[in-house]
Amino acid sequence: MIRQSFEAAVEGLRKKYGRDQGDWRWGREHEARFEHPVLTSVPVVGRLVNLITPTHGGNYTVNRGASRVTDEASPFSHVHGAGFRAVYDLGNLADSRFMIATGQSGNALSPHYDDMLSSWRDGRYIRMDATEQQLILAV
Repeated sequence: MIRQSFEAAVEGLRKKYGRDQGDWRWGREHEARFEHPVLTSVPVVGRLVNLITPTHGGNYTVNRGASRVTDEASPFSHVHGAGFRAVYDLGNLADSRFMIATGQSGNALSPHYDDMLSSWRDGRYIRMDATEQQLILAV
């Protein structure tokens, strides 16, 4: 049964991405979606304010990005993971770090709506005592 499942998955990926496995990318299948709670259902606007990014990780990794393999339309989509990550240095709290998934604003017109998305995706962190200049460089 495991072999049949594996073969079916590989065949599905071949149909979707071609026979050359070197061209396959986990991030094409494993995208994290952050949909705006109100504007997502507004035609055209929803596509502009919804945030989508390819991600690493899986159900059993440190950078958790859970999937629902029972979802036939998108079985490998990143549907659950940490929106806030922090590493606390109890010996020196000033060295503690954090990251949030999208940005510091829920306002889609704000420059801070999605300014942390790529840093979150790439596993970067911001020091909790960072200056404004350090924040700009981190993101």
